[in-house]
Amino acid sequence: MCGVFFQGNLAIAMNCIVVNSTVTNIPSGTKLVLQSNIDVPDDQQVKIVCEDASSTTIQGPYQGPLKVPAAEQPQKPTTMNIISKILSLLTSSDDTSTIGASRSALAPGESVGPWTILLQDGAQEFCLTPDRIPTLLRPESTWPTTLSIESLYSGDLVSTSMAQDEATLAWPNSLPIGDRTIFWITEDPGSRKATVRFVLLEESFSSPIELALAMAEHGCTHQSRLLIIQM
Repeated sequence: MCGVFFQGNLAIAMNCIVVNSTVTNIPSGTKLVLQSNIDVPDDQQVKIVCEDASSTTIQGPYQGPLKVPAAEQPQKPTTMNIISKILSLLTSSDDTSTIGASRSALAPGESVGPWTILLQDGAQEFCLTPDRIPTLLRPESTWPTTLSIESLYSGDLVSTSMAQDEATLAWPNSLPIGDRTIFWITEDPGSRKATVRFVLLEESFSSPIELALAMAEHGCTHQSRLLIIQM
């Protein structure tokens, strides 16, 4: 049996929360305190964030007290509430099915991050700050292809080629991104068509957690989840 076992005499203990997990008995949203006994089976792992914004990933097999390295710069006391609110927003979204669903969801590859647009069928919200340029990622890069990116409003169209082993592509500078702009992305020979609606986040954020909350509140739940995982 695996899970969490609380120790007594923890009068002064830091609150922590599980933000992603492959352990069935320790799902995302589980609240913990430091020194709680935690049991992570072999080939499983959990990502934990504490109220001072410190974080750790525990990989199994592990059985013992929860230990999280202290944050270099402790964050506001409201950090825990923000994380809880983010998890609540993720739980109420369609994106939650991917949280902790697989090892790749817990530890995405280096090319996958909160500023990466995954080229797949369907519509997606994508949040962007002024200092960021999105990257396009195709899940399979075993053949040469041509990507066509078209603005729904202006009709501007850009086509660019990708080599056989090329998986990522920076967003074309010739296609300006505005708030609420929508783009269609088609892969030759038209086998995949993604619809991306951008949301520009103009405000300043004092921490990645605040940015993750803004993403979740604007419907960019996949990005919010990746940002928390990579903290």
